[in-house]
Amino acid sequence: MQLFYNSEISLETKQITFDKIESKHIVRVLRKTEGDILKITNGKGFLFDVEINFANDKRCSATIINAEEKIKPWHYYLHIAIAPTKNNDRIEWFLEKATEIGIDEITPIICSNSERRIVKLERFEKIIQSAMKQSLKFTLPKLNAPIKFNEFIQQNFDGKVYIAHCEEQNKTNLKSIINPAERITILIGPEGDFSTEEIQKALANKFIPISLGESRLRTETAALVVVNTISKNPQAVAVGSEDLFNYPMLFMTGHGNIFFSDNEAENLRNYLISGGFLHISDNYGLDKFIREEIKKVFPKLEFKEIPSSHAIFNQTFKFPNGMPKIHEHDKKPAQGFGIFYEARLVILYDYETDLSDGWEDELIHNNPKSVREKALKMGSNIIEYAFKN
Repeated sequence: MQLFYNSEISLETKQITFDKIESKHIVRVLRKTEGDILKITNGKGFLFDVEINFANDKRCSATIINAEEKIKPWHYYLHIAIAPTKNNDRIEWFLEKATEIGIDEITPIICSNSERRIVKLERFEKIIQSAMKQSLKFTLPKLNAPIKFNEFIQQNFDGKVYIAHCEEQNKTNLKSIINPAERITILIGPEGDFSTEEIQKALANKFIPISLGESRLRTETAALVVVNTISKNPQAVAVGSEDLFNYPMLFMTGHGNIFFSDNEAENLRNYLISGGFLHISDNYGLDKFIREEIKKVFPKLEFKEIPSSHAIFNQTFKFPNGMPKIHEHDKKPAQGFGIFYEARLVILYDYETDLSDGWEDELIHNNPKSVREKALKMGSNIIEYAFKN
C-alpha cells in the first residue's frame, strides 16, 4: 500500500488537493489517473480512501470516499528526550527507526556536554513523516522544539520519568520496571553523557535512574534500545477487538477516566461469559469511572465485596484477611470487589490497595520486601484462580 500524509485532512473534509510535488509523484511516477483510489493518513489515527477526480501533474485533486479510525498498534505512550548527536545522520537514523517501531513523542534536549546545539526541526519532521508512511503507521510522533536540560526536567510530567546515564550508581534495569499502562518519559544523554550535576538535578526532580544493560551504548543506540525494550513489554488489547478472545485473562489499570462504547461493553461481556477473566486494579482515580462502565457490561449485576473465604484468597497462598494492603491512598482498608456471573467470579476489582504497585521494582514506590512479596503472592493467586475457573 502506498500511503500519503496530509495533516489538514479531517472527518469533515470532502475534497483534497495535492501540492505540486505530490501531484507530480502521483501522476508521473505512480501513473495514477481519474477514478484511482489513494490512501491518506492525517497522522492522527485515521486512514482515508480518496478517489482521484482530476489527475494533473501540477494540481491533482481527489474526493474522500471513506474514513477509518486505526487503533494505535503499540500499547504504551513513550516520550524520549534525547541530546542531538554531533553526527546528524545518527540522530536521523534514530528518528526513522523509532517511528517505524512505535514512539509517541520526541524532544531534543540541550545538555552541558552536547556537541550539537542547533537542530533542523523541519528536516527531522520530514524524516518522521517518511518513516510513518513507509511503515504504514497512522499516528505521527509529536516532535517538540529543542529545550535546555534544566528547563525540561522542571516540567510537570504525566506518568513515570527516567534517566539513563553511565555513572556508577544504584540503577535498575529498564526491563524490570516498565509499566505499559503508564506514560513513560526517558532521558538519553549526549556522547559525553550527562554531567554529574545534571544527573543529581534529575534525581532531585524524581527521575528514576535506569540501566540499559552492561554495554556502553552510543546515544542513538541507547534511545533505540529503549524503544525496542518497551515495545516488547506485555501486549495490550483494545476492549472492542476480537483479539480479546485470544487471552484467558486481562488486566486493567489507570489513574482516570475509562469509557466503554456499547460495542466495547458487549464485546467484553461476551468475552467474560465465555470463560474470560478481568482483573481491575484501582490506581487511584479510577473508581468512579470504572463502576459506571461495568454497569454497561453487566446492567443487572453489581460489584460485591469478596469474602476472605473465597477461593481467590485461598489458592497456593493464603490471605485470611482478604485483599492485602499494598499502597496507601486515603487511609481506607483494602477491599476486593467482584462481579459474579452464574456464580463464577468474572471480574476482580482491587480497591484502595493498588496491588500492581507491589509488582514494580522496589525503587519505584520504596515498598519493603514484605509488602512486595504480599503483592506478588496475591497476584499468583489471581492467575491461578483465573486459569482454574
